[in-house]
Amino acid sequence: MPAGDDGESFKTAYLVRLRADQIHPREFVGLFITDNIGQLIDYVDDCCPVDACEYVVLPSGGLSQPGRSSIVPEPDDEKEVDLFRGATISDRWLDDYFQAPDNLIWTPLAPDNANDRG
Repeated sequence: MPAGDDGESFKTAYLVRLRADQIHPREFVGLFITDNIGQLIDYVDDCCPVDACEYVVLPSGGLSQPGRSSIVPEPDDEKEVDLFRGATISDRWLDDYFQAPDNLIWTPLAPDNANDRG
């Protein structure tokens, strides 16, 4: 993996969804940023069955807060902090996901990939 200006390696952003043969086909599972597929499998395994999912490496893009940014409050046991409330996803990600699904190559995140966790 290439290194950044500070010598740290770049992370990869993955979009994960349920496979087409699942009860809720192609339902969004999550956006994960990891060093490798093994970490991705571990993160996905925390929220749903890995063998029900597929992933794609995302092109450049991101999430942003439109308008003025605000101060992030300190975590509080009584209040849940929602850092992404009102966030928007970049047009490129939306276009690729919803309007041009053939632009993305989805790969099953199956247990046989679990042997290559690092």
